[in-house]
Amino acid sequence: MALALWVHFPLSDVLISGDGRLVGMLVQGTRVLNSAKGTGFVARSWLENDGRPISQKTAHGAMPSWVEIVGKGAHPVQPCEKLLVVVQDWRSELVCGGFDLGRLATAGGVAGWFDKSVRLQGTTVRDTIGHILWNSAELRSAYSHHRMGHKPP
Repeated sequence: MALALWVHFPLSDVLISGDGRLVGMLVQGTRVLNSAKGTGFVARSWLENDGRPISQKTAHGAMPSWVEIVGKGAHPVQPCEKLLVVVQDWRSELVCGGFDLGRLATAGGVAGWFDKSVRLQGTTVRDTIGHILWNSAELRSAYSHHRMGHKPP
């Protein structure tokens, strides 16, 4: 039964790690990663869950032309002309949507699919599992205060 579900469950078109450093795109049925190293646990998990336990280095490749990944301190070149923009910086002005570290810090990692109108639909870690200690700065702060004997504000 589990194998049947795994085989028939569609793979995400887009995967974005919670820190924005790793982006995985499904290109012609194969997961392509934007980075050959770093965030190895996430990369291995994605590739194994895709049913392709290959190395991150092997999965590394060019992102499709409709994706723009913007490094720290840079600005999107054509933010409204791309289907997906990932800004690897805390401060960004994503006038046409997309993901930056501020949004990812709140939402967590992203798994998405393109619908028939080629709009990205998806879910985030926060959508799936809610607010828990390791994905919520507010809960961590409250827990730290509690452990140190402070009363909540």
